[in-house]
Formats: sequence, C-alpha cells, structure tokens
Amino acid sequence: MADLLLLDGHNLVFRAFYGIGPLSRKDGFPLNAIYGWIKTVWHLQDLIRPRKTFAFFDRGKSADRLEIYSAYKANRTPTPENLQKQLPPIWEITRAMGIGAVAKENVEADDLLAAYAVQQAKNGTSVAIASADKDFVQITGDSIVQWIPATAHVPKSDWQPMDREKVFEKWGIPPEAMVDFLSLVGDAADNIRGLRRVGVKTASKLLQQYGSIDGIFAHANELPEQLRDQFRQNEKLLRCNQQLVRFNLSMEPLNPELPVRRPEDFHKLLMDYELPSLLQAAMERDVAIHQAPLPLEEC
Repeated sequence: MADLLLLDGHNLVFRAFYGIGPLSRKDGFPLNAIYGWIKTVWHLQDLIRPRKTFAFFDRGKSADRLEIYSAYKANRTPTPENLQKQLPPIWEITRAMGIGAVAKENVEADDLLAAYAVQQAKNGTSVAIASADKDFVQITGDSIVQWIPATAHVPKSDWQPMDREKVFEKWGIPPEAMVDFLSLVGDAADNIRGLRRVGVKTASKLLQQYGSIDGIFAHANELPEQLRDQFRQNEKLLRCNQQLVRFNLSMEPLNPELPVRRPEDFHKLLMDYELPSLLQAAMERDVAIHQAPLPLEEC
C-alpha cells in the first residue's frame, strides 16, 4: 500500500510503554516498550506492506525551536527510567530487523521524518507515516498518507489512513492549513499557547472563511470586536507558533541507511531479552518471507 513506511519512533515507543502492562526479564529489566515496539512494527508492516521501513528517533530537543521559544516542550515530564533503559535495545533490535534507525543530535525526529517523506514523495515514492501526532497532517498529500492508531473513543479499531479527504472531514480544512490551525488553537503537548476563546470549531470556521492566518489579519475588521482584539494583540504569538509548528523541510536531503536484515542477530536479541513468544513469531515470519514469491522485477 506504500513504498515507504516511516515510523515516528518515540511516539510509538511511548504508546507501547504505557499501553502494555508490567513485563520484565527475570533479572528485572523492563520489556514492555520493547515487546510493544516489535509487535507494533510487525503489525504496521503487515498492514501497509512497504518495500522499506525507517524509524526516526529524537536525540535531544530541537535547538532551532528552543531558540525561538525557550519554554518549548518544557511542560513534559522526564522520560521514565524504565523506558529510558529500553531505548538502546530498541535501536539495536530495530536495525537487526532490517529497519533503518535515524536520529540526529538536537534535531527533532519529526523534522527528519517529514523532510525525508517530502523528499521521497517528490521523487514519486508513496509514503506512509505511522504516528498519532497530528502535526504530520500538514504534509499529507497525494503521495503521503498518515496512519493513525485506534483512539480511546474507538479502542478496538485498527490503524486508519488519514488522507486529504479524511483530514477535511475531521477538521474542516485542507492539510496545508494545519500549521495555522494548530497555531490558533495551540498544542498542549508541546507547550504551545493558542489564542483565548479560539477553539477547534472557531479556528476551523475562520480558516474556512479566510484561508490562512494572513487572510484573517487582512480581514480583521470583519471579526467580532473581542476576536479582532485577540488577533491584533497576539500577532507576535501567532507568528511564533507558526515557526514552532511548521516542519523544517529545508534541511539537506537525507540518505538514511537501510541495514541488512539479520534474522540470527534478531533471534539472539529476543533470546537475550527472554521473549520466547516473539522469538517463535519471528521464526514463523522468517519462514513466510522465504516462501513468499519475489516481486517480478526481482525475479
């Protein structure tokens, strides 16, 4: 269903850590994030059937955004120790699975992923992005589709593709308006403050009517007095928000490495971390891969 599957690493790892109950090795080493990560990756690969898979991870906060706004993401609690312990094994396991692991010091994984997705889409590659982060909506297009997980409202549903049509259905705006939408309503997860009295419905209505924040300012005299004052008093805030929300797509073209898939190394890691059920599943998947017919161009 897509040539490339790009995984929002920390987003999915955090979901695995908090979504799976206590699980540990005999010596007490935590395993819930590792277990959930592997299961999630397998499920997404089975669902999307990509030719290549890359996972993008954070390595420090965004230096560029912190220069703009020192309180960016300052509201986030430190990564739990039991999750922190599992991150190096997840990196090693990911590469042993034949999945590219990508990170860059002080550059957000979201920027790396988004830049690579856009670069590849321009080359005619179809891209699937797996993440619950609505920021990725801003680059959704004909060749880029975001896959989002089940929500608390529909817990038994599977991952769903979010294309342009579904973006408009959910928020009433096209993907290219998402930067301005989030700039207006704010994003509590990133400690980005929106405008008072401007919620989801108001932001959607304003962008439907005026197209963008620039369009709203151009027609500010048409707004109700309280709303007009909000915009005039907070233009600096909104311009700052736009810089924080918008992905940096101007970085040098990425050429991430796709490691050779090493089943023996992967199996050994699963044994070392005492995950027998995943080891059995991995061996069964290896058999299925060997039995699967080669694509015509590889025959």
